[in-house]
Amino acid sequence: MISVQNRLRLLSGNSVLALLIGVFVFMQSCGSLSPASTGGVKDKPTKTEPTEQDETLPPIEGTRVYDPVQQKWVTIDTKPKEKMDTLQFAEAPTSQIPPITMDGVDRYLPEGLSTTEVSGQYNISVLLPFMANRTNAETEKITDPRSNFALQFYSGMKLALEKLEGTDIGLNINVMDTESNPAKVERLLDTRSEMQQSNIIIGPYRRDNIKLVAEFAKQEGKLMISPYSASTNLTEGNPNFIQVSPSLFTHCENLLQHARTVNEFEPEEILLISRDIPIELMGVATIQKEHFNVLGTTFADSLQHIVAPANSEELFDFDINPYFEAEDKLAVIIPSWADETFVYGLLRKIDLARKEYQRVVVYGMPQWMDFEQIDFEYYEKLNVHISANAYVDNKDDEVKQFRRNFYDQFGILPNETAFLGHDITIFLAQRLQTEGVDFIKRLDGNPQTLMHTRFDFQKVYQDDPSAVELQLIDRMENKYVNILEFSNYSFQLSNN
Repeated sequence: MISVQNRLRLLSGNSVLALLIGVFVFMQSCGSLSPASTGGVKDKPTKTEPTEQDETLPPIEGTRVYDPVQQKWVTIDTKPKEKMDTLQFAEAPTSQIPPITMDGVDRYLPEGLSTTEVSGQYNISVLLPFMANRTNAETEKITDPRSNFALQFYSGMKLALEKLEGTDIGLNINVMDTESNPAKVERLLDTRSEMQQSNIIIGPYRRDNIKLVAEFAKQEGKLMISPYSASTNLTEGNPNFIQVSPSLFTHCENLLQHARTVNEFEPEEILLISRDIPIELMGVATIQKEHFNVLGTTFADSLQHIVAPANSEELFDFDINPYFEAEDKLAVIIPSWADETFVYGLLRKIDLARKEYQRVVVYGMPQWMDFEQIDFEYYEKLNVHISANAYVDNKDDEVKQFRRNFYDQFGILPNETAFLGHDITIFLAQRLQTEGVDFIKRLDGNPQTLMHTRFDFQKVYQDDPSAVELQLIDRMENKYVNILEFSNYSFQLSNN
């Protein structure tokens, strides 16, 4: 049996019902949610061509979406008012180069549940920013874009739970609104019995809230899955904290691995370019460290690294031509993402410096996909590759069916967040069904491919010379990164 509990109170001082967190009850008595009659959210334009599946769906206009929590139509302001937390690399610690984590301990277990046995019944708390406190009573408009993340994620969970109906896994799911507010999160942790009774916690969304919940989970001995933030300073010494989003360091490691193994560049054919700012230099240090790991020795030359000026005027006079003289092919890795103007200027210089006979492949960061000023001609001519947390193949039959089911129920197309919510739910249910909460002990080295990415969780050890020997596990992180290449004017999956 799978159930989701209805727990949230009415909003004080507002005639509008609060978002009834967990209003889904995935039982036969509930039935499916009403499909959209009109409206939807416009997908943000991407650098991909329309797919056959896109063309078969009705046109989407407006910003009306079906809110599965309130069970009614609401309007969402989807334009971000602040930078989202997907890849906030800037908060990475400077003292070490680790990936991300996994939290939870085996201390708390419901009566009769053993960590070595499959119980068939598990309590899961889901903490998401539905932003019920920002619902306008008259317009029924949710004014905070973070609510869109919560609705997409939770709707993806709903479709996954529908797939699980009829199986012998028992998931009692309680969903709560964090309002993206640390004070609200602290109240939930202090006052809600569901939190104490949870075997597993999924969420929350922002770093400060993740830290609060991670500490609670660590102290109370609960498994925690952090689905979104890529920061590395969320928790320490927390071996049951599962970080789904790969860190900056993992992105950089995968870029070098792809250059060496897939595109077969030798060390002397690889050039690193960064600005003289700490976070980019940390990316370079990670790539250099992975370079020595690939070679299996530190007794080797480092990869070529040049520091580019951050100032646009100085960048104009920056001479990179000598680095393009010796080799027939060259991989240029640029761990920079925060300044589109800088990246644009650097790509122009690379295009001018490369020789007509030369094969050049430029490796960049996930944010490059969302750049708006750069001429796509540079991406095409320079064989741009980027790292990415997810890649959804719209030609895949399972993806097509998910998109159709999602549209039928909610009247909008799913974004990557919906796939994330679906895949985490399926992954978790399958592991619980076969191994119980004890699956955490066998998570390392047991990858699983899902619709939007592959989960390949690995241990991240503490920054101590004897950490591996003493099994001082800091956290767990998904080490799989999708490498996308720009070809035929769209980003396509390069690594399989």
